[in-house]
Amino acid sequence: MNTSTHRKAENWVFSGTVHPERAAFSYDRPINLTVANSDIGITIDLTVNIFANKVSILVASDCCFSDIHTVRNIVSDAANHVVEITGMVTAMAHAVEITSAIDINSGNGITFGIDMPAALTTQAIPDLAKIAHLSGANAFVRHAIADLINAMRRPADTGFLCYRAFESILQDIRHLNECDKKKAILMLKEKLGVRDSDMDFLREISNDSRHGKPVWISGDDRIRAIKVTRSLILAYIEGLSSGVWGPWPQAGVGGSPQ
Repeated sequence: MNTSTHRKAENWVFSGTVHPERAAFSYDRPINLTVANSDIGITIDLTVNIFANKVSILVASDCCFSDIHTVRNIVSDAANHVVEITGMVTAMAHAVEITSAIDINSGNGITFGIDMPAALTTQAIPDLAKIAHLSGANAFVRHAIADLINAMRRPADTGFLCYRAFESILQDIRHLNECDKKKAILMLKEKLGVRDSDMDFLREISNDSRHGKPVWISGDDRIRAIKVTRSLILAYIEGLSSGVWGPWPQAGVGGSPQ
């Protein structure tokens, strides 16, 4: 932690909670760390305090913050990393949710929601009962939906998780049609109108992270990745329910009992 006495350009306090709250979590002293994100040119000093599952993080930087939601994502990743170090030793899977922040310089505050930007909202409400019925019988679809939601929760892993959701759909097509990956991709294009540019985009933003290299993607790329993946999953489910891909699976993976 930088201990110089000059006032930083940005000084914030981020607050949150360690989940699950029923499992007590505290540190007996502050944890200091510095996070440098070369992709967006920000270096941040953090002091993390956790007591009785309540999180308070002092954030200071000489870099001006142009997007507080991006900073929230960086702070959230750092706080979860600190908690995950403990979890690695104790075999406990805690997670940090950052809920609000206050700008010490101005006194202004912000409360963060769990929703994604307005660009991701949709007016069409899917048939939840239909989706629940199908996904209950199809592990590939369940995994794809779970990865999509985790992509929303974990900004740094959005690319990897969206691509894995895409791969789950491909695996189901291969299973149902007894075909190879190349043929499954061709069927996605022919039957659902999936574009090469969207598939190439998902591969591109996930390539490094799939091979263990930490990457940071922009907010615009996150939105595009989630929109593409969500559209693919919903279109695939609609195709399954209408018989585009063959009989509706009744149990297990792709119709096979588990």
